[in-house]
Amino acid sequence: QRGFFGRGHPEVAVCQSNLAALHLQMGDLDGAERFARWASEALLKSKGPAHPEYGTSLNTLALILVERGRLEEAEKACRRALEIRREALGEEHPAAATSLGNLASLLHERGAHDEAEPLFRRAVELKRKTLGAGHPEYALSLSNLAMHYMVAGDLAKAEPLYLEASVALDEAVGRGHPAFAVSLENLAGLYMARGDRRRAAPPLRSALELRRRHLDLTFAVQSERQQLRMTVDFRRTLDAYMSLTAGSREGAAEAYEVTLAWKGAVFARQALLRLARREPALAGRFAELESVSGLLANTTLAFPPPDRQEARQQKIRDLSARRETLEAELARRSEGYRENREAMAALSLIHISEPTRPTT
Repeated sequence: QRGFFGRGHPEVAVCQSNLAALHLQMGDLDGAERFARWASEALLKSKGPAHPEYGTSLNTLALILVERGRLEEAEKACRRALEIRREALGEEHPAAATSLGNLASLLHERGAHDEAEPLFRRAVELKRKTLGAGHPEYALSLSNLAMHYMVAGDLAKAEPLYLEASVALDEAVGRGHPAFAVSLENLAGLYMARGDRRRAAPPLRSALELRRRHLDLTFAVQSERQQLRMTVDFRRTLDAYMSLTAGSREGAAEAYEVTLAWKGAVFARQALLRLARREPALAGRFAELESVSGLLANTTLAFPPPDRQEARQQKIRDLSARRETLEAELARRSEGYRENREAMAALSLIHISEPTRPTT
């Protein structure tokens, strides 16, 4: 598009802003900031300082700067994004509520807890009013408020919010979504802060199983940066579970099996790349398998609105069926792939438990 429209064209700038968000998700902060700044500069010139698309680019830039630890710069961009969205879209618009929640999180990060709390609460109110209690963004706003209370040591206020967030995420995106795993980890962390190891174990065990399943689904099609970020998340959950179950034979066995599954996911990606190079006649099928797996991973991670949830679930079922068909065909036609699958099966995790909805 840049070659057709020119670098400063607003269509190109919107694409650059989207690329910035993508690179942020991938963990490429240098690339993310570069695209975000290009987008902001182009949108400022082409759309003007009060346009909501310019506000969106500033919001993305603020998120990137937070990840880089440049909180003062991030706060400036975040406040300007909030101001633009309120003026252009209205104070109660979901985008304005998102910027408000981002500002609250940033202030919390900077230690301005008294200023952050009312913003967190207002963001929750706006998300519920504009999107509804069944929307995943409402659930995430609840989690942010609960985190604020937990850091402040007010566990009594944090617990019902974490519980409501888990239930809302279960209903909005299902128990297979990584965000649901995070909600379980939050609850486990709260119970561990109370010293209640018995209540912490079930949600953390379910979160560990969800992390393992997500590894199986996505690791083989991720970039190295994405793999690194997923590895950090996985190890954090695994370490917490090992600490929680220290001295327990059952806990040690489960942690060992999960570690094998993690190593198996790394092995699977390396083996798939080697096989694709070694068997050119099947290169097309290997490429399709990687493409389908990537689409499946992205669909699983998506946060669609409630009225698109059934379409998301159907797409997951269709992509899963296509991946199984491709895997079966490759297993028939490629001895190397068949051996790889058998090796992976040998590393399979024993069944820990079905992820469950937390209860009071």
